[in-house]
Amino acid sequence: MKTHEHYYVRWASDLARATREAPIVFNDLCDGVLVHWIRGSEELSRSISTAFDPTQLRLIHGRLLHPVSVNSHARAGSLSGTIRKRETFLASIDVTTSQRILSLCEESEDVSSGLLITWENERVPVLMEE
Repeated sequence: MKTHEHYYVRWASDLARATREAPIVFNDLCDGVLVHWIRGSEELSRSISTAFDPTQLRLIHGRLLHPVSVNSHARAGSLSGTIRKRETFLASIDVTTSQRILSLCEESEDVSSGLLITWENERVPVLMEE
């Protein structure tokens, strides 16, 4: 099984995660944008490319996550149409990209995660959640 398949299986089996996380893995940080390169091609999944915002980083159970907004479709009651809306979930950042991001961090006892990231000459805490 490929890495993304393992991730999806773990994600889908955990209902608590499914309400706040999406089975999306960013696998690169290019020019300030978190992206997902489609394996086996030179293409980006543009619909999930997300501007990197260090104030939105989350460290959860040893995983680095970042919000991503996606289109959601829901049935409009008994009508045959659907309603589209934007929803925000947390997406994982792969190990290689996480290591690049964490190399921008320094330890600090003043924040709950113990990490401060420096991005574009600003130092902000990496938020930790349980």
